[in-house]
Amino acid sequence: MREEAREMYERALEMVKEQKNTHFTGWTLSLLGRLELERDEPDFETARSFLEQSIEKLNMDLRPDYPNALNWLAFCYC
Repeated sequence: MREEAREMYERALEMVKEQKNTHFTGWTLSLLGRLELERDEPDFETARSFLEQSIEKLNMDLRPDYPNALNWLAFCYC
C-alpha cells in the first residue's frame, strides 16, 4: 500500500516540478519524507533529504518554515 502511495507522490512531484510550482513541490517532498518515516524500517537519510528539500521549496510567505516538515525532520534526528 505504501509503495503505491510513494509512486503516486513521485508522479505528482514530477507534475508540479514541470509546472515550476515550488510550493507544491515542497508540499509533495514533505509527504514523501513523512511516508519514508512511516515505513517499518525507515531510511532516515532519505526522509531527511526529502524534508530538507521540502523546507527549501515551500513558499515562506505562506507558511514560514512549514511546521509539519520541521516536525518530521526533527524525528529524523531522534
